[in-house]
Amino acid sequence: MSNTYTDDDIELLLEIVAASRLELLQDHPGAKFEIIFWDRHPEDETYKKMKSGFEARSIKVHLVSDILPEFPEELAKYEISRFDTHPSPLAHRLIGAYVVEELIE
Repeated sequence: MSNTYTDDDIELLLEIVAASRLELLQDHPGAKFEIIFWDRHPEDETYKKMKSGFEARSIKVHLVSDILPEFPEELAKYEISRFDTHPSPLAHRLIGAYVVEELIE
């Protein structure tokens, strides 16, 4: 990942997610708010700052690397293309199965 995000960008992301959690929990007391974090480059400083920021805010993080076999080593099968790194249909299916099996009570 090219480090194109500033610390201010990361802080803004973290605050948006935290505010989203607060709003959800105000509207739906007792709901769970957890995120699935696409840790494509887990050793990148930006990812480390994001992950630690979520944890500092007590936001439960599920790492895609814990969900998808051989991720991030086998990126090609989990992203649409090398030009479009959005999740592939296979990634969506596996993440969806994880949500159903592990997160829904």
